[in-house]
Amino acid sequence: MKINPYLPLVVSCSGCCYGGELADDIASILKQQGKVVQISIAAIAAQSPMHMSRVKRSRHLIAFDGCAMQCVKTCLTRNGIDKFIHFDITDVIKESSQPFHKSNLQRELQVTSIICRKLAPILTGYDRPQPKQSQTNIIALFPCAEYEDA
Repeated sequence: MKINPYLPLVVSCSGCCYGGELADDIASILKQQGKVVQISIAAIAAQSPMHMSRVKRSRHLIAFDGCAMQCVKTCLTRNGIDKFIHFDITDVIKESSQPFHKSNLQRELQVTSIICRKLAPILTGYDRPQPKQSQTNIIALFPCAEYEDA
């Protein structure tokens, strides 16, 4: 499968806490939907040349942290990467109107929805190939349209 080089990149906590698991789940969902390319934060920490090059070429980098420790943000900034859209999942959970005694699924859906709304401006349009300009003046053909010679 060929990866679209224009898709935004996402790095996420794969953490040990609820927020870390949710961060990783949201990143995986966006990847499965073809909206982002997910890369490993460990590869950034290890300064993998391939991953560092990919990050530097990327138009948009999205970072999901799972808790207040913000390991993903710290890892990125320590490696000289300072242009990224950052989400601390615990802060997004606080924005959610779902109380903690409700089911986790409801809260997770709401958190995912909040993040997707905030990312909508950069996630749209990347998943569809841009049409090439045609050299002819073809408008459209419809089976119900009548053709008249001019």
